[in-house]
Amino acid sequence: MSGDFKAGIIRILRMDGKTVGTGFVLTDDGIIATYVPTLSKRCSRPGDKVHLVFHHTDIKATATVEPDGWRDPNRRDIAILRLETPLPAE
Repeated sequence: MSGDFKAGIIRILRMDGKTVGTGFVLTDDGIIATYVPTLSKRCSRPGDKVHLVFHHTDIKATATVEPDGWRDPNRRDIAILRLETPLPAE
């Protein structure tokens, strides 16, 4: 991952394409952290697909909500996503 932290910011999209929240790329292999209530607004649960856009480049991608990275929204705030494709070169 580059040293440009802005390149690791993603926008999580609703089904209509509007931004519902933010996530942050944690690793070179496409692990992303986001806020559980962001996914709850999308009615997303573990195993669901999430559409996102890399904020810095507007490149679209899809990630999966990791079951092992999901926490009860009433008890924890963090959810983990895994990109379905490699990180964009940009």
